[in-house]
Amino acid sequence: MDNENTMNEILETVRFLKDNGVTKTELVEIKSDIVEIKSDIVEIKSDIVEINSDIADLKSDVHELNTTMVTKDYLDRKVQEFKDESTIKLRKENEKVATVVRALRDKTLFSDTEAQGILVMEPFPLPK
Repeated sequence: MDNENTMNEILETVRFLKDNGVTKTELVEIKSDIVEIKSDIVEIKSDIVEINSDIADLKSDVHELNTTMVTKDYLDRKVQEFKDESTIKLRKENEKVATVVRALRDKTLFSDTEAQGILVMEPFPLPK
């Protein structure tokens, strides 16, 4: 009886394998699919390496921008400094023109009206 049970178990296993087992054709298809998947993985790895290189380039570009780009506060300060320096220079030039106009008026090359007309045209109008 023990032999009969063993034979039945073997027969049942053989039937199961016959009904559910992988055929040689299916195995060849699976191997082909695996080769294709491996090829796809190699392409993906190559793409990832390229993307990582692009990311490194972008990081380098951003770092360069961060180190060379001026901030709004810095630019505002520099513009204000330029305005202040320009105002100082204009005032000095204004004084020079006023001095020349007064000297020419004193030598009667300009009338008082002409001198006053020129002095009020300055960027910073001066009194007589």
